[in-house]
Amino acid sequence: MLEKIHDKKRILFLKNIHKTYTQGNNRINVLRGVDLSVRAGEMIAIMGSSGSGKSTLLNILGLLDDYDQGEYMLDGEFMGKMSETKAAALRNRHLGFIFQSFHLIPFKTAQENVALPLFFRKVSRKKRNQQAMEHLERLGMAPWANHFPNELSGGQKQRVAIARAIITNPTVVLADEPTGALDNDTSLGVMKVFKQINTRGITLIVITHEKQIAAMTDRILYLSEGIIKKSRIKD
Repeated sequence: MLEKIHDKKRILFLKNIHKTYTQGNNRINVLRGVDLSVRAGEMIAIMGSSGSGKSTLLNILGLLDDYDQGEYMLDGEFMGKMSETKAAALRNRHLGFIFQSFHLIPFKTAQENVALPLFFRKVSRKKRNQQAMEHLERLGMAPWANHFPNELSGGQKQRVAIARAIITNPTVVLADEPTGALDNDTSLGVMKVFKQINTRGITLIVITHEKQIAAMTDRILYLSEGIIKKSRIKD
């Protein structure tokens, strides 16, 4: 097992990660030995064709799925096999999630959606609503705080989702195709918000197939056939 990481600049570390799924009599090797080291405050893009293992890798990073072999450390802690209760607690403490389809609760307002993670931290209703409003204000969404998701545009929904992802001040934000459902101008606006978040010291890992979006990050990783084959640091 890896020793506890004392270098605070390295927030996330994967070594020789393997993941295999079984379909009928077939075993599919999705990840074949992924190595990854991420410094605190980095903004990284992961690119790759369909079936390259991007979603599987993101699920492992987000403690939504386990791995078969290898070692994963997050903020100096070993992330081995664990119960769903412990995984949920670690997700709530360390991670924020942003998805292409937003995953907003349709019968809750923007403010209620943003405040939801604090509910699971047992923060009082008054305090969590106050913090939710503060985050909506930072993202220019205060006028829509009492609107429901079906009353918002795609870009507005994604800003609400971003506010929800960062309200717990996570160690790492994982974004799965966050601009995939948006037009070009709105996508660029969302990436500018990501950069603002990144300046606060939050590490971002963005899964994307869009070269223009990837180019706005600090480093681009290329996943192919279950391994990271190339890495490019932005000039």
